[in-house]
Amino acid sequence: SEEKYGSHQIKVLDVDIGDTHTYSIEVLKYAAPNGVSYDELDVVDSILWLSLDTETGLLSGTPDDEDVGLYEIVFSVEDAAGAVSTSNPVALTVDNINDPVYIDEGQLGSFRADIEGVYQITITDEDLADSYTFAADDLPDWLSLDTATGILTGTPTRADDGVYTIDVTVTDGGGLSDTDTISIKSTSYQYASLGSDADFFMGEDVQDHIS
Repeated sequence: SEEKYGSHQIKVLDVDIGDTHTYSIEVLKYAAPNGVSYDELDVVDSILWLSLDTETGLLSGTPDDEDVGLYEIVFSVEDAAGAVSTSNPVALTVDNINDPVYIDEGQLGSFRADIEGVYQITITDEDLADSYTFAADDLPDWLSLDTATGILTGTPTRADDGVYTIDVTVTDGGGLSDTDTISIKSTSYQYASLGSDADFFMGEDVQDHIS
């Protein structure tokens, strides 16, 4: 499993008592996780997180999130006389340990009246191949949420000008979730926003507004 140290002792049978052996490993293919299955196996040259003691045959390593997946490897052992034996392909699976997902704090999405706008709710998750479900409370009528992608879309009118506070929840494929508040601003002005929190400057050539 990812982020956990693991080891495996390669065992050999040799009728020559007291013989010495040299071990080697070859990585044939790797497949990244894809939901509950894996992508097609691709040819790779090495596994950086995995090490082999060539004298003892001890295989060990600590994979990380980016190492999750399915590996196809073969082992070889050579005795003192130069005789070599190679294993059949062996499947090595690194399982993902579900890490928490977090909604990024301090998000502010800006929409302009009479123009369709889009805002992507941003999240942080160490898992590289997770799936998510988004939910939101108190969405204004003109705003909709894609629950699979976390994308907010909408076309406000001038009557919708204002700042909306929305509670958003994201749940990952393993059932872990996070809830946080984001802000959505709708304005009739063509603007550039400067500042943070409650202090903003927004304006255009012929009409300025400070809030």
